[in-house]
Amino acid sequence: MGQRRRERAEDRISNLPDHLLQSILHLLPLKSAVRTDLLSKRWRGLWLNVLLSATDLDFGPDFAAAESPDQFSATVDRYLRLHGNSPLRRLRILFSPFDHLLPAIDTWVAVAATKRVEEFDLDLSQGIIDGVEGDYMDGRGQYLLPAALFRCESLTHLSLSRCDFSRPAHFAVFRRLNELNLCRVNVTDEALQELLVDCPVLERLSLMNCRLLGAVRVVGEPELQLRALALVDCPGIDELEINAPKLQSFVYSGGVCSQIDFGGMPELVDAKLSLVAGDSMEADYGDAIAQLSQVRNLSLCSGTLACIVANEEFEAEDFEVMFPNLHELQVTMKHISKEYLACVYDFFRHYPSPFLEKLFIQLPKDVHDLPEYFKLIISDIQKPPDIALDNLKVIKMTNFQGSNNEMKLVKFLLERAAALEYLLLVSPPFDGTDCLAKQNVEIEQTNPEERMWIKIILGQISALPKASPEVCIKLVEFWQDEDTINPTHNNNLYSRYDYQSGTVCHKLVHALFRGDIGVD
Repeated sequence: MGQRRRERAEDRISNLPDHLLQSILHLLPLKSAVRTDLLSKRWRGLWLNVLLSATDLDFGPDFAAAESPDQFSATVDRYLRLHGNSPLRRLRILFSPFDHLLPAIDTWVAVAATKRVEEFDLDLSQGIIDGVEGDYMDGRGQYLLPAALFRCESLTHLSLSRCDFSRPAHFAVFRRLNELNLCRVNVTDEALQELLVDCPVLERLSLMNCRLLGAVRVVGEPELQLRALALVDCPGIDELEINAPKLQSFVYSGGVCSQIDFGGMPELVDAKLSLVAGDSMEADYGDAIAQLSQVRNLSLCSGTLACIVANEEFEAEDFEVMFPNLHELQVTMKHISKEYLACVYDFFRHYPSPFLEKLFIQLPKDVHDLPEYFKLIISDIQKPPDIALDNLKVIKMTNFQGSNNEMKLVKFLLERAAALEYLLLVSPPFDGTDCLAKQNVEIEQTNPEERMWIKIILGQISALPKASPEVCIKLVEFWQDEDTINPTHNNNLYSRYDYQSGTVCHKLVHALFRGDIGVD
């Protein structure tokens, strides 16, 4: 019996050859690999070889957990020193420094430049933010980037958060820079235009909460390589001109501009516009949307629809712009009032999309009062247009509650979609199911009252006239949602971020440039 216990207690992993143990350590996060030093003498020092051969160093939120800024700074200093002269492909640092630690960041930037790093992500955005003014409660300003960064011609990907992008006079052109992401960075209109010239192979650009921007002009000659552009929550933007002949993906989320020109995007495939409608709607958004008529995937919010219909030119009955390539449309509704129903009807009336196949509508979870100024803007409520949606095959509505206006919208679509195959209605979370789902808690059964409600609503929908006799209609609860039927654009990624997360810029970049809006 004692012999069997000793056999079971034998540490067979530690008896593996060094090269196998190091292969195991390579699969672990650096911080976990370092901790193996405490397991036994057999493991001691093995992680150093892993560090020396590492081409990617990620000092992100997991690495910084349970460490003070001083401890984190000392640890990063140590690891970069131990890494020696080994080449480095990618370096990511997520940090919330105090003023006395700013010189350490200067050193890290210089080390990255010396090692000819290709991908550099410096995120200093951690900290509590004043939601009204948008300033950090710790009182510190943006970190002034050292000249060493602007001499790093090896960079292909650069992500900066909470930095001052004031370039030195002897700035070297970023000749290899392919992707640039700036979040809460001090960058001016002039600096942005110079960047487009100084980065000849730049393909992906995201600007998020950059408050010094006012008149954004992404304008270039035919050699401009830009393929993906995101402008998110930059509150000062009042003029917007996009003339990028190779642009394929465009995201704008923010306030209403007084001047807009989208006329220079002939190759655009994906577009997402999320506007905060206000009292002033001077720009002709009806014409601006018409300039996007070549897109395949389009996402609009209710504020954008309000801006479109608020223009006098749009009110003319003969205003019509064909969207011949539109395959998928996503609409996010903040309200489901009769005025917003009129917005949806007007969009289909004035922008016919004969080859639309997929329609996603996110309805509001809660009912809000419609702003008075919007009621004044849209006072003439017209009846649903007599249009055809002959190629529409899939409709999905989330947060569906069976209200009168929601049923009117369902009726409007069912009567016009002759080829409709599937109508999926998803009810909103109730009784804490939203929280349970986020915690990956399995919900075993449907609430009896919810089951009865579903039967009643399905009965009412079944009685509605339908252009497609073969349509399958399903009404399911939130936790039964079919993940296989989702829009191309993740609807929650591009507006009103949680800036306290400390990884805002990283999340945006991952979502925009690595899947949610793709670039072929």
